[in-house]
Amino acid sequence: MSVKRTESQGVLRKLYWHIFDYIAAVRLKKNDLDPRVIHAHLITVLCTGVLMWAYVAVSFIFMSSTAPKVISLVASIVHLISPLFYRFSNRVFLISNIMLLAGMSHQLVSAFYSGGFNSYILIWFGVLPSLAGIISGMRGLVLWATLTTSVCLVLLLMDIYGFNFPGSGDGIMSPVFQSLMVFGWIFINTTMM
Repeated sequence: MSVKRTESQGVLRKLYWHIFDYIAAVRLKKNDLDPRVIHAHLITVLCTGVLMWAYVAVSFIFMSSTAPKVISLVASIVHLISPLFYRFSNRVFLISNIMLLAGMSHQLVSAFYSGGFNSYILIWFGVLPSLAGIISGMRGLVLWATLTTSVCLVLLLMDIYGFNFPGSGDGIMSPVFQSLMVFGWIFINTTMM
């Protein structure tokens, strides 16, 4: 893939290309993977990572339980480093699933500790099949649509049968999560398009 790079590129664009060149170097040398796949994965990580780290900050500030803090932090780190796996492998489906699983575990734990099925965070499950489709095609789309629907169905059934999710009554969480959801959806959709 030939991309014209000019001296007039901004600092962020130059930084992006340095990161891309480092991650893609082995794949480009072996010519065993379309560079657009690595671009899609890297852009996805950079865009969704902003929100993941925002939710990490929220969990450390507002949640009293340790589990969402630790799991969100570990999941965000795995998510952030997932593009580096292309230096070792060209297995797009595996690498994208690692990244998406990190995102899903982060979202699921945060949702569980902030109201379960009624948590604002579950809206982000709708992004996972889209991202899987963008990065790894129809197989990823179908897998992640099935996974996210199944997990949401389990949370719905738990809610219907009266499970008391932690954090259901935290009033401060509602405007914070609502803001991240509204502005996050705008940000993700704008940057991904």
